[in-house]
Amino acid sequence: MADDFKIQGGEHLSRAQRRQLKKLAARVDKIVYADRKFFVRFPHRHYRVRFAGRAETEHDALLAGEGPRRLPPDFRHYAIIKNVAPGARLRLILIGNEGWDTDLPEQEARKLYEAACTAQRNPEVGRS
Repeated sequence: MADDFKIQGGEHLSRAQRRQLKKLAARVDKIVYADRKFFVRFPHRHYRVRFAGRAETEHDALLAGEGPRRLPPDFRHYAIIKNVAPGARLRLILIGNEGWDTDLPEQEARKLYEAACTAQRNPEVGRS
């Protein structure tokens, strides 16, 4: 990478945090590449649910100005991916119960993605 590499939204990061972010980015790239291969292998699919990689959660926490989040027992991070077009994907990282099924059919993965988007836009939705 070039020396003038800039991290959008990372202005609040220290030099050590920026270095860590670059290291994590290389690991996140491998995960994103696996998502790309999934959608190439299954061209009829537009949504995917999988376990989130540790690098993804650490990367997102750094950008948000937070430390790594320790989850309670029986919870873990998940990623829901939407394949918008070849080469263009959206990713949501969220926390769910340990037992979530990641081998979901297209319609179930889509419902989960849309519910997560609604919850992010409207945090009061789904709370009792």
